[in-house]
Amino acid sequence: MSDGTSTLGAGGTEDTGDRATPPQTATHALVLDDEPALVEVAIRILRISGRSGTGFTEADAAVAAFEQAPERFDVVVTDMRLRDVTGIDVSEQLSRLRPGVPILLIAGAPLGADVWDLAANAGVCMVLQKPYRLHELLDAIAHMEMAGNLHSPVERSDRLTTPLH
Repeated sequence: MSDGTSTLGAGGTEDTGDRATPPQTATHALVLDDEPALVEVAIRILRISGRSGTGFTEADAAVAAFEQAPERFDVVVTDMRLRDVTGIDVSEQLSRLRPGVPILLIAGAPLGADVWDLAANAGVCMVLQKPYRLHELLDAIAHMEMAGNLHSPVERSDRLTTPLH
């Protein structure tokens, strides 16, 4: 029996599941974190919630996959601190390829005002602070689904902040 994942080239993991293909409207997320276990958990929680995702541990591989099919991904979830780049760097690249793609930045430390500005200018719509609970990740994704491009005003909280624009 499959564990619901299959390995793609260059550090990618895609949810393939053991069930029927979800409806065409199901959200498909690009998940990027340099910690493989965190990518796997995110992909599994997406699958459990009726969504799907493709996970990456290397920024270059994530950007290349997005570049090949930018419309394939409904949302992007990226960690702030990656091996060779930041989540803001990746967000800039993805936003140039598909302006308005909803991007959730996961931050391990509070962001300073200058970093908030950089993130907003890079296309980041929401920030989720670590440590977070799995339902908070799903709540953020659900909010992004409901808000479309997520560039409408929403209140700030200590845990989840939206939007940056």
